Amino acid sequence: MRKTAMFLFFVNFMMVIIFGAYVMISAQEYESELLLKNDGKSTDVIGKADIEITEEKKEKEEPKVTHIASDLVIKESNAKIKLANDDIKLDNKIIFGSGRIYLPMEIVEKLGGKIDKVGEKYDLSVNNKKFSVNYEGNVKDRIEKVIYVNEIPYIVINEFIKGSDFVPYIDSAADTVTLYYKGGKNYSKDNTMQPVDNSMKAYIRLEDIMPDGDNPDGDYDDEGLEKLRVMADYLNTRGQEFYIAWIPVYVNPQLNITHDVSALSTLYNADFIYTLDFMVDSGGHLGIHGLTHQYGNYVSADGYEFDYNCPWNTEEKEQRMVQATKIANYLRLKYEFFEFPHYGALYDDFINAEKYFDMIYENNQYYYEIANNIYTIDKEDGRKITYVPTPADYVHTEYDSTEMINRLTECRDTGKELSLFFHPRLDFEYISGGVVEGNKRDYHYSDYVILPRIVDRITEMGYKFSEVEK
Repeated sequence: MRKTAMFLFFVNFMMVIIFGAYVMISAQEYESELLLKNDGKSTDVIGKADIEITEEKKEKEEPKVTHIASDLVIKESNAKIKLANDDIKLDNKIIFGSGRIYLPMEIVEKLGGKIDKVGEKYDLSVNNKKFSVNYEGNVKDRIEKVIYVNEIPYIVINEFIKGSDFVPYIDSAADTVTLYYKGGKNYSKDNTMQPVDNSMKAYIRLEDIMPDGDNPDGDYDDEGLEKLRVMADYLNTRGQEFYIAWIPVYVNPQLNITHDVSALSTLYNADFIYTLDFMVDSGGHLGIHGLTHQYGNYVSADGYEFDYNCPWNTEEKEQRMVQATKIANYLRLKYEFFEFPHYGALYDDFINAEKYFDMIYENNQYYYEIANNIYTIDKEDGRKITYVPTPADYVHTEYDSTEMINRLTECRDTGKELSLFFHPRLDFEYISGGVVEGNKRDYHYSDYVILPRIVDRITEMGYKFSEVEK
């Protein structure tokens, strides 16, 4: 009996040792899948989103959430909400749903409005506006309009803003969302220079949209994000569509910044996501512009990411594309294209990109046919891959608008696509917003700066910025 007992003890002991070793190896393998290398050194630059998402799920397992996809991650926010200078006293907290702001439906009544629930639909009236929301998707069928948390109904902020016609200003430092009544939009050519019905197609891409608000010199703090929304609204008002080149993770090694908007639920990240939603609702088409648009000591948007000097092999570069799509999917952002940073990539990178994306912005790296015109490749699996070049190049400086207009004219005259890209920050100095009459917010965008001049010129030529046919 003693020998038998000792033998069983020994067997159980060895099983514990083997199981422990297996867990350690599995954990190391999992960590290695999340971490990508930055100049050969392990870093948590990428993969942080997956780790933080998991932690948030653990923290928030207790709320009872219904009428949403099971993978929506809920987190309470301590953010305050105001109407101009007056606090709005809500009985329930604002929440984040996978980073996006959801307002308790009671806000309609707190603002003097009315809520009528008809079956699975809410009919809302507030601010002299009437609109309805239900449990269907919103921005390109990706976002839940209404959810319940602990039986309390919530509405996603972009749907509330779109229906109620309030104008939000988000102050992430003060952890406050302020609603204003809509003032004026001083776009003097709203109705005088609209594209004609049979306009020919031109294409514009707004470049390097990234969450750099932690950088004191960044372009997209709360004020910059508001100006980006004004620019999107301006283009929409002028009847133009546009593409959005989004960098999912902002990295600044000098300032020790790694900012992934999917990693944590914060008001700044929600402001950034709201801005992307607003742009898509305003005629924008979102795409992925690398993962970090850098490597080594480069800052995002300055460096390459997929060229022959980068520290990753082909498979590791492919995983960067995959990680970017994971971030987009977690945030419920529908991406429509991919763009290699600085158009720098090797042949195998194009083959890999074609696995995940049906449209790729690119000049003439490996397909000569796409140097000047849109080109479509038929894949063996029946898919079509559309390559879109930018033969008009880009606006290099704030003084380059005349040269761009000349290049667009040359493209027209030589049969090239009227296709360019533009960095929104170049016009930010000429976009302003402010409070008028105490409770209204209005905007001004000068007609005589870069983007309005470009829109004027293509309209005069009989073109309009459009969606690419695929």
